[in-house]
Amino acid sequence: MNRYHHEQISKHTYKIVENDPYGQYPFLYAIMGVDKCVVIDTGTGIGDFAGYVDANINKEPRLPYLVINTHVHFDHVGGNHKFAARKGFRGVHMSGADKRFSLNLDINSLCMAHNCTVKHYKVDKWLKEGDTIYLDDSKQERGTSLEIIETPGHTPDSIAIYSHLEKLLFVGDNIYPYTVIHLDCIGSNVKSYVDTLKKLQAYIIKVEKDEPGKLRSPEEVEKSLLCQPCDDEEEEKGNGDAEAKIDSSSSTGEVESKEEQSNEKDDEENHRKDAIANKEEKHDDRNSNE
Repeated sequence: MNRYHHEQISKHTYKIVENDPYGQYPFLYAIMGVDKCVVIDTGTGIGDFAGYVDANINKEPRLPYLVINTHVHFDHVGGNHKFAARKGFRGVHMSGADKRFSLNLDINSLCMAHNCTVKHYKVDKWLKEGDTIYLDDSKQERGTSLEIIETPGHTPDSIAIYSHLEKLLFVGDNIYPYTVIHLDCIGSNVKSYVDTLKKLQAYIIKVEKDEPGKLRSPEEVEKSLLCQPCDDEEEEKGNGDAEAKIDSSSSTGEVESKEEQSNEKDDEENHRKDAIANKEEKHDDRNSNE
């Protein structure tokens, strides 16, 4: 049985899904920067996730690792200790919104509820709202950074991470693609969760306005959630009412709008009506001559 499966979802980012015995199937990510490989969440620890990333993604000459945990649950921090043993390790980073909660690993990781154990690890940096992690420390620019967003609700220490480089939002357990959201965990808060969803929505609206560029279409997002290669695009089947499409050959991500498609459809319809009218007029002329 293969413990991990991965796909490259963008130029720098890989998504890895763990096939774990606890039925969690966490989504894990590796982002290849210039001077580091940033790993977002490390799985349950039941397998050698660090070794898998070494062999399949961060190959020789290998970049040092930096781990960001989206929250303290066992299926997100279980592999931290394996990365910490790697040469040049840049540390474990996680939210400092509730350090007492995050440090109570044996209880709040939920490992006991799933009859498993999690090896303890050192948190090297406590993150806060607006903190940035650069994919190139020698060139610290917003456009190549990861931004931290505090997102309490699922847990009090939950965070999301936004990549300004590739316009990707890593949401941790704030959103699941295949099942209901768990708000029955230790430390869960429904009101905080609702506020978090509103906050993330407002953040995306703002960042799309401030940093225009290539946006992924609903079809591309769906393909990513289904673990299919994001660059394997299906051809449009012309019904004249397709969603806006991104021109992947353009560095600026130019979008063919629905309005342009609608205008083309109107032109075709008008041309068809003119042809019918001309045909009927000729038919009437023939009848009158007879």
